[in-house]
Amino acid sequence: MDPNENLERYLNNKFIILASHVADLMIISGLWIIFSLPVVTVGAATAAMYYATFHCVRNDETSPLGQFWYSFKDNLKQGTIITIIYLVYGGVVALDIYVARNGIGEIQLPEFYEMAAYVLLLPIAFTLAYIFPCISRYKNTIKGSLFNSFLFSATHFLHTVLLLLMAAASIFICYIFPPALLIVPALNALIGSLMIEKDFAQAERTRTDKKNESKEEAASLLEDNGEE
Repeated sequence: MDPNENLERYLNNKFIILASHVADLMIISGLWIIFSLPVVTVGAATAAMYYATFHCVRNDETSPLGQFWYSFKDNLKQGTIITIIYLVYGGVVALDIYVARNGIGEIQLPEFYEMAAYVLLLPIAFTLAYIFPCISRYKNTIKGSLFNSFLFSATHFLHTVLLLLMAAASIFICYIFPPALLIVPALNALIGSLMIEKDFAQAERTRTDKKNESKEEAASLLEDNGEE
């Protein structure tokens, strides 16, 4: 039997493919942990994790290290700035909630103040699920990326809730069983990409349809002017 045929059959074996994907997920999770250690780089690392997971596991491309490193370098500056924005804003909101619940010294604040403080969490909730996948897939300004993330979250509310619940569940699992860190982060990105990429594809189709409509309208106007 041809050795090449044996090799091809081996590589196409479902168990081998599954094992290869699991290995990729573990490598990507490990890279995410290492590159998130400075804390301010967690955004760029998360974008790189999403990018590498999408390309290596879903698209069956090679080199998770190469894919991760490419995206990390590409999004380091923007991802770091966005992370700092979240950290500062989150810290301010956390302090606000603490003050709302415990008061200032002996002064107790009205009950509605605590509710108002929790409302301040909405900008985080309505951008966090999509922001790092957005910067990993599309070139945009920080303001544009945050705005697009808000639009995706608002127009795909169910997906947003599921993505946030998945993130919370992943954190809980890793907290009670730390070895899960070796695979859970990238696995969460993989499962999340099933929803996120569907939303991205829908947005891209809508944009393409609008461009085509604009071209048809322009062509129609030219024809009308020609007739006149």
